[in-house]
Amino acid sequence: MRAVLYVSGPVTGMPDDNREAFEAAADELAACGYIVRIPHWDVRPGEKWPVAMRITLMAIIAQADGLAMFDGWERSEGAQLEAHVARSLMMPVKTVSQWAAQKRMARKAGAR
Repeated sequence: MRAVLYVSGPVTGMPDDNREAFEAAADELAACGYIVRIPHWDVRPGEKWPVAMRITLMAIIAQADGLAMFDGWERSEGAQLEAHVARSLMMPVKTVSQWAAQKRMARKAGAR
């Protein structure tokens, strides 16, 4: 079964809501074999922060097996909240690079 990862990082105040960085992270993780979700697929552009957070948190709770954080997430109040909720629910929280490296190592081990 493939793990579902929800990508988390800064959105508010970023050009185009940081869509390019989220899509790049989603592409990298999907290429590794993960099923990926990003907030831009769930939240309408211009949505108010509290509503956007409710939507993303519900998606994380209902759909994700883990959270994939990308650079700058520590400076994002929303990403910090998402990480807190995920950790509180015993979901793994790792960087995008850590998730990708984990999958590459598993593939190498399986090829032996």
